[in-house]
Amino acid sequence: MSTIARTTRVGAVIVLALVLFVAIVFTLGQQQHFWERKIHYEIHFARTNGLQEGGQVSLSGVAVGTVTDLSFPPDPNVNFIIINIAVAAKAGPKIRADSVASIRTFGLLGDRYIEISPGSSRKD
Repeated sequence: MSTIARTTRVGAVIVLALVLFVAIVFTLGQQQHFWERKIHYEIHFARTNGLQEGGQVSLSGVAVGTVTDLSFPPDPNVNFIIINIAVAAKAGPKIRADSVASIRTFGLLGDRYIEISPGSSRKD
């Protein structure tokens, strides 16, 4: 085997190892599952009270997703903030038409998250 072929193989193995390492660190650091199907919702709030992108979304106290985006509506006359969230598809059937989302605080540092109530079983 030539030196160039050996160097190429070693380089490919190193690059593959780095890519896997970065993917694992990102997955563990963000506590997200890349391959899990997500359902996206849009919520309107008058205030975000310090909520940030990447904040946790929980359903009845169980972490089910994250805040993906916070933005202002294009119409300047509207007085709310648009919050986009991604929720695990397995939790989607529990979020119904009468579910209520609220911004809550947890931890000593006052981290903000969105708490969603499951709603009644009669409403879809």
